[in-house]
Amino acid sequence: MRFLFFLLFYTFLIFSSAPVFSQPIDIESPQINPIRLNDIAVGKEILVTATVTDNVEIKEVALYYKTIGASGYSKIMMSHKEGDLYTAIIPGAQLPGIIDYYFEATDTSDNVIQAGDPSFPLFVKVEAEITPPPPTPVQVPVMNPEVFVLDSAPSEIPPTLTSPIIDTKKPKAKQGISKWKWVVGVVVVAVIAALSSGKGGGDNTDGNTTITITGPSPP
Repeated sequence: MRFLFFLLFYTFLIFSSAPVFSQPIDIESPQINPIRLNDIAVGKEILVTATVTDNVEIKEVALYYKTIGASGYSKIMMSHKEGDLYTAIIPGAQLPGIIDYYFEATDTSDNVIQAGDPSFPLFVKVEAEITPPPPTPVQVPVMNPEVFVLDSAPSEIPPTLTSPIIDTKKPKAKQGISKWKWVVGVVVVAVIAALSSGKGGGDNTDGNTTITITGPSPP
């Protein structure tokens, strides 16, 4: 009877503790994939993001950062966004330089993993804010004065064409026959006409004589 009692007792202990021993032990650490940061200007907040995964469940993700001139790292907890994304914000630096940082993730089995570490951290460069240079003025080419120029600006009104100024004070070219030669010619014609009108006979009964003088016309 006593033997049967102990047999039942030990059987109960074995079967009641079996589920405990059958549970797997989680020894796998989380995985961290940081998203690369671009350089940032002085005074701007730095948004740090990373994707963190685990085979079971993530407990927490922390961000450690060291600002310019600081002797040690500061710790902030990262916020869990949708999916596997975690984010945190580093306050803006007031001086240009380098900000070091690294990640640390812990799962529900207290397995810990880091991306970067205090000796070999990740970093982001903080640059002084640079004022962009003023725009370069457009050089307008000077047009040749011999070429027709548009007087009016581009619009719906047709432009007016302006030609080069013509100098009217230039001396005139020499004429083919001078003024005195014309005077002498007129006198000769008058004399001949008078002589012809004084003759009594001839075929020309009306007393008129026609003389044709051919010469260059005045300009």
